[in-house]
Amino acid sequence: MQQLQKRWLWILLAQALIVTGVTALAVILLLAGPDAAGPVYGVFMWGLTPLTGAVTAFFAVRLGLNAYNAFWVPPIAQTAAHWLIAGLPPLSFGMPLTVMLVSIVGAAAGEEWMKRGGELRGGHKKK
Repeated sequence: MQQLQKRWLWILLAQALIVTGVTALAVILLLAGPDAAGPVYGVFMWGLTPLTGAVTAFFAVRLGLNAYNAFWVPPIAQTAAHWLIAGLPPLSFGMPLTVMLVSIVGAAAGEEWMKRGGELRGGHKKK
């Protein structure tokens, strides 16, 4: 447990960087050519970013992070990356909300997986 206390910040940082990378790619494509990149932006922001948030929340819980701490990073990272790159929030308020709801599902799946006897990853031993 002491090792997890040292690693929780790194887990959250990795989760934020993964979601930020997907969001940054979508925003950069949108800024490069708004007409051609509109559907790609929608696929990234409505589909790929929520999926990335759910997967990172699931694996954060598998690494030992609390499920309540694992689901809030993806929507914040998505909104912050969009705001820093484009200078405005995501084009729809539903995008961060979708990321949050799907991340809750991912964190809950990780929590349920742990309750059913899953092992902690990353060299942790169950007590």
